[in-house]
Amino acid sequence: KASAVTLNGDFLSPSALSSIDNGRGHVAAIRAAGITHVSLGNHEADLQISDLKDRLSELGGRGSVTVLNSNIESLGRQSREMDIVSSECKSVSVALIGLMSDESDMFRDGKFRGLNIANVKETYAEISDKVNNNMPENNISCIVPLTHQSLQGDLNLAKWMLEFQSQSNSGTPIGGVILGGHEHVKIHEFVPDGGSNEQTIQVVKSGMNAQRAAIIDLR
Repeated sequence: KASAVTLNGDFLSPSALSSIDNGRGHVAAIRAAGITHVSLGNHEADLQISDLKDRLSELGGRGSVTVLNSNIESLGRQSREMDIVSSECKSVSVALIGLMSDESDMFRDGKFRGLNIANVKETYAEISDKVNNNMPENNISCIVPLTHQSLQGDLNLAKWMLEFQSQSNSGTPIGGVILGGHEHVKIHEFVPDGGSNEQTIQVVKSGMNAQRAAIIDLR
């Protein structure tokens, strides 16, 4: 059984149906499909904020789907900054976070429907410090970002994560994975740390319209 099944942005829009029902049909499909976690994409901003909050509340009803939003302000109780998931045997635990792109060309005004988007790298660093300093009892192996940004944005984030990890004294292993959205094609890139450790962060994007799924096995 999968510990988490994620959908990394653009889960409520665009579609002909969502232009009519403001994403209600998508909510029903996501819940029926067994998705456990979603993160926000640029097309969630196609909806009015009030409608978006309603859909996010419906997704999270009875704890069925966790909405991850780590860097968009003012969405409140409809989303969570992170969620800790563990393997069935409890040998591996990871912190899932949701990062919306802060790239200047993602939105015309640089904001998500008027809401500020915090810097992606700074958000990762803040959550990493929180996990390492305040949550040692959870024995978290790594932080896994669910992102919605360009491939170049994900590659830049991966390089920065490796630098951040190498400079950290947390004892957390160097390396990991970024689960990306936004791109419409399948992508699997390896970003090396460039040092003697020969560690990498993998960037995995499975494409659009649920045509493919990527299976990630963290050990």
